Amino acid sequence: METTKNTRKALKAGTWYTAEKQLLQKELQNWLQNCKIQQQIIPQIKSFKALIGPHAGLSYCGKTGAYAYQYLINKNNNKLNVFLLGPSHRHRMFKCGLTQFDEFETPLGNIQINQQILQELAKNNDLFETLPKEADLNEHSLELHLPWIQQMLKNTNFQLIPIMVGGIDKHQMQMYGKLLAPYFDDENTVFIISSDFCHWGERFGYTFYKNEQKQGQQKKTPIYQSIQNLDKQGIQIIEKQDLKQFQQYLDDTGNTICGRRPIQILLETINQSKNKQQIKTSFLSYDQSGQCLEKTDSSVSYASLITYI
Repeated sequence: METTKNTRKALKAGTWYTAEKQLLQKELQNWLQNCKIQQQIIPQIKSFKALIGPHAGLSYCGKTGAYAYQYLINKNNNKLNVFLLGPSHRHRMFKCGLTQFDEFETPLGNIQINQQILQELAKNNDLFETLPKEADLNEHSLELHLPWIQQMLKNTNFQLIPIMVGGIDKHQMQMYGKLLAPYFDDENTVFIISSDFCHWGERFGYTFYKNEQKQGQQKKTPIYQSIQNLDKQGIQIIEKQDLKQFQQYLDDTGNTICGRRPIQILLETINQSKNKQQIKTSFLSYDQSGQCLEKTDSSVSYASLITYI
């Protein structure tokens, strides 16, 4: 793969996902085929607007992500703008970060960045800062979606608007929603929200457990089921597109959803959309990296949802 000085290299290729083009394509196609076989019935979609999908190694979460990515299709080959929002795991900031790169490398081909929209966003310097290149390269939450985006939109006219989300507060959330809603409402724009769900275990500092054992049952609720119940509670709130309730859920449970702020930005953007009353969000698939049975176990949860009109 040829790179230039202003190309963000695919640093996780070969470790978090397959670096060889044909093998990677085959893996993605197999996950897509599998989810079509088991496809959940979704009401007729007039316009696909957004998806929420995981960003772990693809061997762990690829099958979950496929359920959402099957809906990412550039039917008319119009110039499609793809906003990609993911959390900053390492770089400390209290705004959102914008890339300095002109293109992002993937094993399936490089993805061009929409510099015009980046410049428009950057004018709001109270909301955005320029990411140091090292911070950009060290973050995986955006990169793990790139193979999917390139696979689904290859040979079509699209550009990427990557946004790394920092530790923003509720007031800023409203400002991001107001700023992004006009883009969101454009028929040739889609949003991709990068987030895993519960990170459970002592190594994550989170061991929430709720026993939902019914009267007469001998066995307690398994830990992995408690985690799933916790995640599903949050997912149902996201489906309702209720930002206030989602914030309360996070405050009450402390669920370690790493992309909670990108999700909150999506919910606020929907709330400020001119099409708010027509927009729906549907849950598609859920999985865990492993089943926790003991307190010494750990797992990460993955979910996929889509937003549409």
